[in-house]
Amino acid sequence: MKRKTKRTPRPPSRIALARLKTGLTQEEVGARLGMKQPSYSAIESGRVIPDAEQAQQLAAILGSTIPELWPVAKKRRAA
Repeated sequence: MKRKTKRTPRPPSRIALARLKTGLTQEEVGARLGMKQPSYSAIESGRVIPDAEQAQQLAAILGSTIPELWPVAKKRRAA
């Protein structure tokens, strides 16, 4: 018999938090981007990275910027 493992829920992504602030659903944002909800969900969860045009459109829809939604990690300097 397989044991079920409990998954620790992930905190919402920056994209999800921005969307929630706007009061829009995943379906509504997806429609504005010209895609269905499952495709948008994949972007929001980080499973898919949008192209530059979609990222710009998404940032505009959410009243945000690309760097706010997808921050770039700074490289660590060697000691």
